Amino acid sequence: MKGMHAIAVFLMGISTAVAGERSALLPPSYAMELLGQCSRATPSDVAGVWVVPHRVITDLETDLPKLSKLKSTQCCGEGSVAHPETFYRQYAGVVIHGRKYVYINAMDGHPLYLKEQDRDAWRKKPMIACDGGQSLWGALYDPETRTFSQLAFNGPA
Repeated sequence: MKGMHAIAVFLMGISTAVAGERSALLPPSYAMELLGQCSRATPSDVAGVWVVPHRVITDLETDLPKLSKLKSTQCCGEGSVAHPETFYRQYAGVVIHGRKYVYINAMDGHPLYLKEQDRDAWRKKPMIACDGGQSLWGALYDPETRTFSQLAFNGPA
């Protein structure tokens, strides 16, 4: 019985690393919609989508502090993200020029909803927001090189 309990605790730890309190992996069917941000640049030349394995999300979450070294030079705001792990993040797999990437859509605070039953809707549906400046950003993660690129902030309010 103790062995079963230890296995259960171990598995809970894995699921937390994959879909943490502040992150969600969206189904591939939502990837293109996620790229439809209205006030910031998003990756172009997206040729398709892919199912991101949990190990890639685990690597991304581990590598997330590296993103703070990346500077945005794209539309709507230059700068960097000091603590990307404090943002709420949505992930989706995209294919660009034959390479697989994970697109990150991030927001500073918990998404607000009028109805309590919709509180976790951000875990299932793309969040699209206009404006918001540096409190909303997107970036690409390359699982092969474990690097980030194309950081872009939303336009100012």
